[in-house]
Amino acid sequence: MNLEHLGGDHGLSKCEPLEKAAFADTLHKPSKMTWGEIQLARKHGNGSESIPRAAFGSRRLPPGVTDDVNLIAFRIWGKAPMVG
Repeated sequence: MNLEHLGGDHGLSKCEPLEKAAFADTLHKPSKMTWGEIQLARKHGNGSESIPRAAFGSRRLPPGVTDDVNLIAFRIWGKAPMVG
């Protein structure tokens, strides 16, 4: 797990304490699951979903996110996604 690019307008510093706790829980839950279990889980539960690059519009992605990198989202607070 690399949180190097976490920040800006959508970083943890912009989150409320309960949202920060949800972020930590979201990181912890899938760490105990296999990729197969994550893929089978509901996307708004403990699962994930693929995010197309077009969903980011004109926003720049970090330099390490090259065209061969698949983007996925985990839901951390309601429907709020954490994308990586």
